[in-house]
Amino acid sequence: ALMLDLEGHITEGSGDNFFIIENNKVISPEPRNMLRGISRDYVMNTLCPELGIEVIEKNIDAYDVYNAEEAFMTGTPFCMLPVTHLNSVPIGSGKVGKGFRLLINKWSENMGVDIIKQIKDWNATDSGKSSESPTPYNFKKN
Repeated sequence: ALMLDLEGHITEGSGDNFFIIENNKVISPEPRNMLRGISRDYVMNTLCPELGIEVIEKNIDAYDVYNAEEAFMTGTPFCMLPVTHLNSVPIGSGKVGKGFRLLINKWSENMGVDIIKQIKDWNATDSGKSSESPTPYNFKKN
């Protein structure tokens, strides 16, 4: 779910921060009416500068998401997850994009952990299949 402010702009997800990628720029909603998460901060102030990616904070509407090349969310339980559809409409190609892969690979490199492998390994455990899992997120295999 994406949360909207009183003007109808996207602010954040139900437990995550939301971004779009357009023209090799990472775009985040303006930092008001939202919880400014530490994962959001890490993407904007560490990963993007290390990769030479411009970061913009501005109002984002559903129209912007539908027309974005990519979208993703950040949150403590999972670092980053791609968002490939909004209301069943594909975002960009409807598949995980190169911008997301670049960011998650840099995060993995910085931490010395293969984050994607870690999520896939967790999915393969009983915990990953249990309705009692410690996170509300459903990690789809891609």
